[in-house]
Amino acid sequence: MGFPLIQAIFCVTVLAQASAEAGTLTILYNPQVTNSPEQLRLWSESELSKRPQQGNISLKELVEVSSESLNDLKLSEVDLFNFYDPSGKIIARVPRFLIWRDRVRLKIDPKLKTISARVLPTEGQLVPFAEMDVASLARVEMVNSWKQYPGIRLALRTNPAAVRGEKLLTHNCLSCHSLPKNPPFNVKAACGLPRNALNAKHGDRWGHALDEYAHRGLQAYCEAASLSGLDSGNLSIR
Repeated sequence: MGFPLIQAIFCVTVLAQASAEAGTLTILYNPQVTNSPEQLRLWSESELSKRPQQGNISLKELVEVSSESLNDLKLSEVDLFNFYDPSGKIIARVPRFLIWRDRVRLKIDPKLKTISARVLPTEGQLVPFAEMDVASLARVEMVNSWKQYPGIRLALRTNPAAVRGEKLLTHNCLSCHSLPKNPPFNVKAACGLPRNALNAKHGDRWGHALDEYAHRGLQAYCEAASLSGLDSGNLSIR
């Protein structure tokens, strides 16, 4: 066996070992929701273990360090974070404001070599917090909700209530209904339900039921979506 071949085998082995021992958390930037996201940083277990308040690691701080190369314009394109498990399966979608308000905490399990994530409930927010807690987190992807949910954005944005309803969909409804384990969100069916029926339909899974203010926003969105032809069926998820 010649030296070049031995050297090649050695390099491949080293690379394979490096990949296997590589960071346990990858931060990705992908506002256009393409198949080729930009990797901002790969955090190793040892790096995470050295973070302040180990066992209660701030995802906001990790994202800030990871995105130092991005300017304000690029950061402004991000309003949604996708969470993936080690197999590449989408396990949660978290609105940006929860990251920016430092409401997401990570914890390392040194025995299982996994990272869990929990979202701290925020008073007054209609967000399904329990749905966003994950047991094994491997990738965090920064995306744009309008690209992630094609067809949700209203073309006519002159009605503040309708825009508020659109935000309710991206921050609340689709945090659950965009995941494979839950049924897709049908705009027409949801718009046809009165507030009490809509709240009762979800049972105990809701941390907060829709109040009248939130429901008015949803109804305004429904009316605007109907005029725009967006209420014909399930919203598309990428």
